[in-house]
Amino acid sequence: MGVGSEINGDDAAGLWVVRGLLRTLKDSPHLFCIEGGVVPENALGPLRKFEPDWVILVDAADFEATSGSIRLVDTADIDGFSFSSHTLPLGMICTYLGQELGCPVWLLGLQPASLEFGDPLTDEVRHSVDEIIVKLTRLMGN
Repeated sequence: MGVGSEINGDDAAGLWVVRGLLRTLKDSPHLFCIEGGVVPENALGPLRKFEPDWVILVDAADFEATSGSIRLVDTADIDGFSFSSHTLPLGMICTYLGQELGCPVWLLGLQPASLEFGDPLTDEVRHSVDEIIVKLTRLMGN
């Protein structure tokens, strides 16, 4: 699930990852990609219908690293990260989704360079988005 706001620079990273996966893995019956936007908890219905074995939320996350850095985060460790555009804290969303879906929920965080209103995705984060799409496509066997 891609999380974030398209109008706030690198906060759109999760949305771009999902869009790229939809292009490369559109025929995979084992993958369900969804844009959660700034209210990812609203995606519970479609996720419940898909019955996932696990969920990965992709979002811009400030973990004080170099812009474009990527980190897979267990939901138990989310409290040390900063997220900007969500109606509920992302840790709470992950816990809620995990309980409702009965599966593990992970966060794939990308260190943003800019979260300014109206900014485009930065080159550093765009490179990381492309890297994630390539790696997940390989992992899914395509």
